[in-house]
Amino acid sequence: MNEKSLIYSLFSKFLDEGQDEIPREEDGKESPEREQDKKSRPQGQPYDRADETEHADRNHDNRVETVEDWNETEQRRRQQMERELLGQEHPELVAVTAAMPDGTGLAAFGKKFPDRFFDVGIAEAHGVTSAAGMAAAGLRPVVAVYSSFLQRAYDQVLHDVCIQNLPVLFAVDRAGLVGSDGETHQGIFDYSFLTSIPNMSVMAPKNLWELRAMLDFAMDYNSPLAVRYPRGEAYRGLKEFRQPISYGVGEILYEEEDIALLAVGSMVSTGEHVRQKLKAEGYRCSLANGRFVKPFDRKMVSRLAKNHRLIVTMEENVLQGGYGLAVTAFIHENYPEVKVLNIAIPDAYVEHGNVSILREGLGIDSDSIIRTMKTGGYIGRETLGIRPVLNRKEA
Repeated sequence: MNEKSLIYSLFSKFLDEGQDEIPREEDGKESPEREQDKKSRPQGQPYDRADETEHADRNHDNRVETVEDWNETEQRRRQQMERELLGQEHPELVAVTAAMPDGTGLAAFGKKFPDRFFDVGIAEAHGVTSAAGMAAAGLRPVVAVYSSFLQRAYDQVLHDVCIQNLPVLFAVDRAGLVGSDGETHQGIFDYSFLTSIPNMSVMAPKNLWELRAMLDFAMDYNSPLAVRYPRGEAYRGLKEFRQPISYGVGEILYEEEDIALLAVGSMVSTGEHVRQKLKAEGYRCSLANGRFVKPFDRKMVSRLAKNHRLIVTMEENVLQGGYGLAVTAFIHENYPEVKVLNIAIPDAYVEHGNVSILREGLGIDSDSIIRTMKTGGYIGRETLGIRPVLNRKEA
């Protein structure tokens, strides 16, 4: 074990592999689209189980524990003992939270390492400034904070951390839609306000394993960095795609032509669904995982632009100042012949509610995205020439 392993204990609530997988289809059945895609998929790249599908309400608190959870108890105790010993060997790693030790998963860490755990109360600005001071003194602070609460510390992130280019890791929890937590807790602005700050880099993992890889990367990165992830447990689909993390580099999961879906974070799983449904209708479609919101992978975007006529950006953040508009500006400047469709949250506050229902109402679920592509004339019309492969012989 090494220092990187210790950081996982900071996110035990989100990273725990002992938890049940989240059902991500309402009916729990394998769709005809997935069955069709399985047949054309190269051997050695099997899909995970059918419940690894599109978003259900990511409500960790309502999850029912099972016998399997209890069977993991002894293993978790051994892991906690190892982390405690490791903590004694690496005193430079510290954790900061603002009155949310349980919600961010830091409570256990605080009990084991009380001298390295700082709960500053409802004072996010103070917490970030404290983290900046500790980083300047040679420590490696991790600020675990809800996306909506990090807004309170924007000035401190900009002036205390980023101007000095200090190695503070921001673990941005509850990013994206949070459902029943309410309108004030929707984490839909962090891409926009974090990417506006010089020296700040922003990452968003597609699943459990990528989050772990990003945390490993973060421990070796010596500048401000935010890792943004949604409420609840991590997505366990797309496990077979585990390209090593490199700064500013995304990954292409499936590469075809005509349509390219370029998604970041939680929207990669939605992109997987969009692709399956489009392929079932006869369209050729690629899927890429942005990984870095800032800096976004210009080489990957260029590769997609050279081989596709339509690029669809997908993010669980407001459109203004987000990932999609930055990518669009780059494409319009360098590849003006390529059409771009931005899928993002509208310029509005979002009320509380079931996440699946909210996503549908906001137009960012898979069915709504495909409907937007069709009604907007992006597919199925001669204007772009993107029509189902099955119908091209009739043209």
